[in-house]
This record gives sequence, C-alpha cells and structure tokens, in this order.
Amino acid sequence: MEDSAKRSYVKNRKELQRDFTSNASAPEISCTVASGIFPLHYVDLVRVEPYIIQGQRLKVKVEEIKSNSGATFRVFQRDSCPAYTNELLNILERGVQSLQELSENPNVNQELRAWAKRVIDRGIAYQFNNSFAPYLYHGTILPILQGQL
Repeated sequence: MEDSAKRSYVKNRKELQRDFTSNASAPEISCTVASGIFPLHYVDLVRVEPYIIQGQRLKVKVEEIKSNSGATFRVFQRDSCPAYTNELLNILERGVQSLQELSENPNVNQELRAWAKRVIDRGIAYQFNNSFAPYLYHGTILPILQGQL
C-alpha cells in the first residue's frame, strides 16, 4: 500500500513556477474514487466559472446540488472571465474540439481564436485537449444536458 502522507503534499505557487516552465499559479488536483463520485462531505469549497448552461448559471446548478444533498460546502463564482468564456462553453456543448480546430475556425470569435493560438504557442495545448475540454464536457456539460446533475 502506498504511503498516502507522501502523496498528499500540494506545491505552492513558487514551487510550481520553479518546477514548470509556465506561469503556473495554482495546482490542479484530480481525485478518483471507486464509486466514481467524490463524497460531498469532503468538499469545503467549490469555485465555478460564470458559465450559463441551458439558460442557467452553473453556480445556480451547483447550489441546487448542494441543497438537495444537504452538503455544507461554500460556492463561489469567479468574478471575471474573458468575454469569450460562454462562446467556448457553447462550442464545447456541441462536442469537444481540439484547440487547433478552435484556433482555425473562422466562425469563432477573433478573441477566442487568438486565445487558442496563444495556448498553442506556449506549448500547453495538451492541457486543453487532454484535460480541460474533456473534463468540462464529460464531467459538467454532458451530465447537465442529460439531466444527470
């Protein structure tokens, strides 16, 4: 059995920036549990983007889940996001695209295409393609669209 104490250390901003070539500022933690659903009684804080899915703010959906479950975690919505945030969400609602496809799509807002190109140029497109977009689509958007959340 692994020593979980050794695996529970989370690097701070300075350590992340020392160890990675990007402007890393906050760790991303991924947890997998046997049931597939992380027990809410372990959750202390949920921070959500100001996404609108099916005409409803994501924060409202999270508050509803919290209320229905009897959980006590705090919910915060990020104050500001780029103007293209909901456009990106709407694109992802139709299915996950690669960042390359997004950056080359003439029907996409110029700011969003420029952002996609900057991410590609920084060499971190894999984070969007392999983590951000699939997790957002399969873990948030799709379950809401299918009425599972």
